[in-house]
Amino acid sequence: MKQTLTILFTLITTYVFACECSPSPQLTESQKKEFKQSDYVLVGEVLSISDDHTHFIIKLKEVFKGNLVVGQVLQFDNNYFCEPYVRQTGDWLVYGKVEDGQFTMNLCGLSRSLDNPEENRYFNGIGIPPPPPPGSAGLAEVETEESRSKRKAKMIETALVETRKELELLREKPVHNNH
Repeated sequence: MKQTLTILFTLITTYVFACECSPSPQLTESQKKEFKQSDYVLVGEVLSISDDHTHFIIKLKEVFKGNLVVGQVLQFDNNYFCEPYVRQTGDWLVYGKVEDGQFTMNLCGLSRSLDNPEENRYFNGIGIPPPPPPGSAGLAEVETEESRSKRKAKMIETALVETRKELELLREKPVHNNH
C-alpha cells in the first residue's frame, strides 16, 4: 500500500509540475499569436539567476509591447519546470505576462537567448531534415560526426537568422504601451 501511494504521488507530482509543449506550428504564425497574447514583449539583459534557478533579474533594453521602461530592472519567475527556461545570463528576447504581480515568460513560448536562440524548441530542427532512420535502404546506419556537426551548424544558423528577422519586425512596429 505504501509503495502504491508513493508511485501515485510521484505520478501526480510529475504531472502537476511538468509541462508538455505541443508540436511547433509554423513559426510566423506562432510569432503573431505570441505577440498578441503577451502582456509585454521586450529585449533585456539577464543580469543574474537565483541560486535555486527559480528567479532571474533582467534589465530592459528594448520594449516592443507593454507598459515598461527601457532601463527598468525586474525580477522574473523562471519557468523551472517548462520551456523556455533561463539557464544563462546575457541578452534575451522575452514574451510574457504579469500574473499576480509577478513577471513570467510565456510557457512553451518564443522567449530565447539572443546568443543561443537554437536552444528554444521552435528552432530544434527547423528546415533541417532529420537523420536517416536506422535500416533505411541505401542510407548509412549511423549519422557521422561530420553530418551531425553540419546539421547542428545549420540549426544554429537558421535560429540566428530567424531571430534577427523577428527583431527587425518588432523594431518596425510602433511601441505598444498600455496607456
